[in-house]
Amino acid sequence: MIDLDRETGRLRLEQELFGALVDHLAPEAEADPAAVEQLRTAGVLEGDTPAETLVPALRAVLAPVCQLRLTVADQDHAVFHQAWCGGATTALLLQTRGTLHELLTLPTTLLPAFLASTTRVGPRRTRAAEPVGVETQVLVDLLDLDDDVRRAAFASLAQAAPVLADAIDTQAVWGWGVECVWPTPQGDVDGSAIQVVDSAAGTWRRVDEVTLAPSSGTDLWRELLRLLPTDAELPTEVREGSAGVPA
Repeated sequence: MIDLDRETGRLRLEQELFGALVDHLAPEAEADPAAVEQLRTAGVLEGDTPAETLVPALRAVLAPVCQLRLTVADQDHAVFHQAWCGGATTALLLQTRGTLHELLTLPTTLLPAFLASTTRVGPRRTRAAEPVGVETQVLVDLLDLDDDVRRAAFASLAQAAPVLADAIDTQAVWGWGVECVWPTPQGDVDGSAIQVVDSAAGTWRRVDEVTLAPSSGTDLWRELLRLLPTDAELPTEVREGSAGVPA
């Protein structure tokens, strides 16, 4: 399925077709010819260039300042979103159902608000009181896209954190994590990350390999604001940006 709104530039398509679109536009990459033909037929590509309304999003994807990966999960469901910050404009690839994704843009200044909305950051009636110790692999598995792995992790979390046991039993606990990566002036890769376990019993943020610490909506909002790199953390050519996509 490919559905392009030519007025807004909002595009719905399968993950594999999005990958083919990026490969077709990226230098020295080879895309599946059959997928490229599907993209042309749907009007996503006009010859070898993208439809005009898609150019802002694809410029961000091909020449990002930084890249983000967001996972939101409970025991039965998990969704995985991606974002490419291109300076003023951020491209979002949102998983809507199954392998279907939606490509859209928003101003980069609104990205923290989008993340807060998507992860349901906000005040909670009950504040977590004590830190919780959890095995590292359990914390990793809470955000695994495999349902069985994730359910086992939530069961282990209930044992490690009795305060969460009732909420987990009633499926009133969810987790989310955001990772942001960017190139450094030294030619390396740096990044930042947040992982949270949220529930009616309180909110906890991962603070090291094995510890979830009590957190508030205000704390998490501040962490989201600190996710993106500062100008000093980026190479000059990345700060200044490049077109990336033929128009």
